[in-house]
Amino acid sequence: MVAAFAWPAVCGNLKSQGVPVAYMNPKEGMWSWITGFVRTKEAPGQEQNAYDYVDAWLSSETGKFMIEQYGYGHTNRKSFDLVSPEALVEKGLGSPGEVLGAAHATREFPPDLRTRMVNMYEEVRAGA
Repeated sequence: MVAAFAWPAVCGNLKSQGVPVAYMNPKEGMWSWITGFVRTKEAPGQEQNAYDYVDAWLSSETGKFMIEQYGYGHTNRKSFDLVSPEALVEKGLGSPGEVLGAAHATREFPPDLRTRMVNMYEEVRAGA
């Protein structure tokens, strides 16, 4: 295989198994994604627990774990200071500002394209 689309952890796992893989840096920029937390108005449980959970995720120690274990960036800039420069380069995060600045955030696909992609994915999974 010459090129593939995968989460950062996949590249790290393959490398740890001795598979010769590397990130491509297309001149057009990499795809990126950003996620967040939502607590609906009717959610069960104590509201403070939700705040405690989010606070824990925002900690620099959690960011360090996410960077080292999964190769994900993190919103807490102090997380990057806790990771060795060599590990950051290995994970493709040697310069987080440059990485994010050159990235393209994923957007929702048009419905017809999304349907085609889901169908194609299901065909591949089914071995068709």
